[in-house]
Amino acid sequence: MDNRKLKVIETVIKSLSGNDEVRVGTTNQEFFGELLEGDFNYKRYFHYIIIDKKIDIKPFFRALRNGGYILSLVKYDENYLHDIGFSAISEIEDIQIIKKVHSWNDF
Repeated sequence: MDNRKLKVIETVIKSLSGNDEVRVGTTNQEFFGELLEGDFNYKRYFHYIIIDKKIDIKPFFRALRNGGYILSLVKYDENYLHDIGFSAISEIEDIQIIKKVHSWNDF
């Protein structure tokens, strides 16, 4: 993980959250936040989840709060993300930003 991408992630979180306290989950100990591995049973807990490897994203949908974001260093197919229930998808500096707007589909 290069420092440039880490700086972009920090900037995105700070610009979206301001000075609010947020919960961040991650798939890599290199990042700040709570490490998510194995079976985890969170429901609408995290404001942000940082993903650095291709894994099943469905459990993260459930763990993410409404209005929360996934910041992914790997690309997921946008149609697949929409099918899961993510509504707003964009990209900055090769980081996919995926927003959960509602939770009608919490697996």
